[in-house]
Amino acid sequence: MFTRDTDEVETFVVRYQGKPFGVYFGAGTRVRERGTAEDVGELPGLWIDNDTTPKDELRRILEGCFCPPTFIIDSGRGLHAWWYLDEAEVPSEEFVQVLKGLARI
Repeated sequence: MFTRDTDEVETFVVRYQGKPFGVYFGAGTRVRERGTAEDVGELPGLWIDNDTTPKDELRRILEGCFCPPTFIIDSGRGLHAWWYLDEAEVPSEEFVQVLKGLARI
C-alpha cells in the first residue's frame, strides 16, 4: 500500500488488525511503488530502530540526548525513535551518514 490518504490507511488498519501479519512501513515518500532506497522521494525525519539494547536502557539514553527524539515507539521487540524535521529532506549521502551515526546509539 502506497498512500498518504488517511482514510485508506484507516481502512487498511481495520481490515488487518488482529490478524497474524507483520506490518512494515517505509519512512519516506515514494517516487515509485517499490521499496528500494532509490524509490524514496522525501524523508520527514531521522529515525532509529533498535531491537538489541534493553528498552529501559535505550529509553534513558534517548531521553538524555542533547536533542532527544520527537517521539519513541515501543515496537514490541525494541524501540523506534523519531526526530521530525521542520521540512522533509531529499535523500542524500549526507542524510544516510547521519542515519548511520544515529544507528550507533
